[in-house]
Amino acid sequence: LEAMALAVARAQASKSASSRDLLEARALADPGWFFADVLGCRTVWSKMVEMLEAIRDNDKSSIRGCNSSSKDYTIGRVILWWLFSHRPSKVIVTGPTQRQVQDVIWRETRDAFHASGRSLRGRILPVEPRLEISNQHFALGFSTDRPYRLTGFHSPHLLVIVTEAHEVAQRHIDAVKMLNPEKLVLTGNPLTVGGEFFDSHHGRGGYQTVHISAFDTPNLQGQGVVIPGMITEADVAAKRADWGETDARYIATVLGEFPD
Repeated sequence: LEAMALAVARAQASKSASSRDLLEARALADPGWFFADVLGCRTVWSKMVEMLEAIRDNDKSSIRGCNSSSKDYTIGRVILWWLFSHRPSKVIVTGPTQRQVQDVIWRETRDAFHASGRSLRGRILPVEPRLEISNQHFALGFSTDRPYRLTGFHSPHLLVIVTEAHEVAQRHIDAVKMLNPEKLVLTGNPLTVGGEFFDSHHGRGGYQTVHISAFDTPNLQGQGVVIPGMITEADVAAKRADWGETDARYIATVLGEFPD
């Protein structure tokens, strides 16, 4: 009986490992599938797919967009995609404020982790921005005004995400680069006229860029509010009335472009 129980346990472990390998392989090849099937995202729209493929296919990618264009929603789930398509792997998320990292990005990660119908492995902490699968396989988020805090994180598959990158000092970006990440992702709004994030969208630094205008989003395709919480036609109309289409604030927050 003990031998039979051991054989069953080994068979189950082998089946589990095989299923995990298949999930990781498919997730790596098709992050859009992972978002839809594993994380249960109801709408995987064109610019979201463009973001995912830019991250998958390039060492460095930089994403700029209008306000409320689901950048944080997507990045919060990219953390899970990376961890469950690369083994072992680490994700480091940093930004200018703890609120942005913990209350915005990691809230999205936590919601997606708990909402998944696949019983994802690992332990995600209820408050602290940390998800741990093993000692060398985890995601961690923090803000910092001391660049040396970014040192010491190494992995065969290291993804570093800089959120609100338009507000992050160059010395922090330089510290991130010293980690030699496999992938570096910057996300932000076009609200500055200098620095790494600005340069990345002006042909410098070798970044693959993604641009999201309000008019790219699902809620502005003439079908009403498809995704609650994203920018709407009413939002755009209000900004147009308040500022006019040539105002720098409209250009940045609606068109997702860098104003003069």
